[in-house]
Amino acid sequence: SILIRLTNSPVFLPVRKLVRNMFFPLPAPHSLKATVLIEISSICNARCIFCNYRFGYRTRSLRSKEQFQKIATACVAKGYQILNLTSVGGENTLNPELIEIISAAKEAGFKYVASYTNGILLHRHDPVKLLTSGIDEIAISFPSFEPELFKTIFGIDGFNDFARSIGQLLTEHSR
Repeated sequence: SILIRLTNSPVFLPVRKLVRNMFFPLPAPHSLKATVLIEISSICNARCIFCNYRFGYRTRSLRSKEQFQKIATACVAKGYQILNLTSVGGENTLNPELIEIISAAKEAGFKYVASYTNGILLHRHDPVKLLTSGIDEIAISFPSFEPELFKTIFGIDGFNDFARSIGQLLTEHSR
């Protein structure tokens, strides 16, 4: 129980990623040269104790599908094959065009599309459309299945929305 709690800690995120990449590497061809990160939201719905977002030093905005398409097309033309939509201090599920952006990424030619989310607002997006949009990997951050610890670490009372979102996504994924 302590090991599980420790490995769910944000402090151990780099170790978890290293282990994941060693034992479950991304599909070939995977290299740093083939991977690009495009941020589609610099707005977040949480105030996590481990994130820079809570300091509020960045402009908060959402990238439109049209803006994304231009960037994605240019990246694919330069040889990028893997897209990571993980934000550097924002939450992708706040972008109402999330599903359309993922589909546009595949249409632009990305072979693999991944995203990292806090999962709180996944329920605002149609889970069937999300799972069939072309997304290859969704990593979901969660500090605890205990509502009070969740609130302490994420800085908001969002556990019920998180549980609802994960429940909907897992139900549709199992179908």
